[in-house]
Amino acid sequence: MGTLHLDQTAGSLSVRTGVEGRASRMGHRLTLAVGQWEATVQLDGARPLSFELTAILPSLQVLSGDGGVTPVTPVDKAAIKRNALKSLHAEAHPRVRYEVDACDATDDGFDLRGVLTINGVSSPKPTHIAVTETDDGWALSAQTTVIQSDFDIKPYSLMVGALRVSDEVTVEFKASVPRASVDVSP
Repeated sequence: MGTLHLDQTAGSLSVRTGVEGRASRMGHRLTLAVGQWEATVQLDGARPLSFELTAILPSLQVLSGDGGVTPVTPVDKAAIKRNALKSLHAEAHPRVRYEVDACDATDDGFDLRGVLTINGVSSPKPTHIAVTETDDGWALSAQTTVIQSDFDIKPYSLMVGALRVSDEVTVEFKASVPRASVDVSP
């Protein structure tokens, strides 16, 4: 038995958005990073028994905005963050949690079955995490889609809905785990 603790120093947790509506060509496809997150994995040897990830929403950072009529400026980034936190109800629910209690081994990693909680709303969320052995440990990666409206989140919109953030967003997780970081103490 062992415990693995990860945080933003081990990798990245990011969200990519799309744009919808009649005026979608004016909008930006955004990449946001969660600046503060932590994960705990309970292990039986190399096999995960459980996994818990907590993301701190106020730590969101706007990394980039592709497309749109004009480039994303620092002022735009501040407004995007403010609007995202408002849409996510981050003041009332500043944490997103993913709690996994079942992990099935696959050829390239593990299929996770857990519950995702955003905005105080919980929903089952299966995902796949790929695990690649490296010279000094493992590389972990996962990508999944989240439908904002499933969590009572109304995607941000402008111009009476003619320009809006897509309801479906993509969440990506990447981390490097050195062998020495696994705590195997009782």
